[in-house]
Amino acid sequence: YVWHVRVPSLRRVLVGVGCIGLTMWGTVSFVLPSDGGEGMRIGLVTLYRPAVLFPSEERTKAVFDTLFERITSVVSGTDVVILPEDSRFLSGLHERIAEGNAPLLPPVAIVDSGAVREEDGRLYSRIETYDVRTNTAQFSYKQYLMLFGEYMPSVYQFIGRVVGQREAVAMLLDTRGFDRKRTGTPAVLDSASMWVLLCSEAMSPTLYVDGARRGAAVFINLASHSWFNNSHT
Repeated sequence: YVWHVRVPSLRRVLVGVGCIGLTMWGTVSFVLPSDGGEGMRIGLVTLYRPAVLFPSEERTKAVFDTLFERITSVVSGTDVVILPEDSRFLSGLHERIAEGNAPLLPPVAIVDSGAVREEDGRLYSRIETYDVRTNTAQFSYKQYLMLFGEYMPSVYQFIGRVVGQREAVAMLLDTRGFDRKRTGTPAVLDSASMWVLLCSEAMSPTLYVDGARRGAAVFINLASHSWFNNSHT
């Protein structure tokens, strides 16, 4: 067989390279501040341990201590510190603040997540952006809930109770039976706005489009790689 390869003309090559360069320039110009500032400096913290659906008090304390040590060791000048999915560090921090024995943290904003039962009695998978400098918190909520891991349809609840698994169903609903709560505006830190999503929400482009329409300039997805074959996160 004789293969005939058609080589594109130099003009087409130059036009293609020009389009790619223009796209990259437009993307960078959109993300970076127009005043020529340094932008947002983000630090990532990892745990290097598998996730646990029902952590003990000992494990929760150990995770808090590990995260605190790593948050305090971030590079000077960092604006935001991102924690792994479901770290629940800020829940422990707020408890310590209420007790009057909160540890001293660097002047950063911390993005964390975890299961929270709010005043309405419902359980939510909540994202919190806490600014240490101003002692203020902003909240958003996971919209794309996964079957069984984050909610259980009524028909499966009924089947579970019928086959004698009433206690197991109750435990799952109490700890992983999340409700949806509509997320409002992006979290605002200084002059930048962040749209923070959780794990499986990466599969829903609609949620990212929604954030862009609401004015978000920085997109963050909190995830734990440990759900994938026990990879350390």
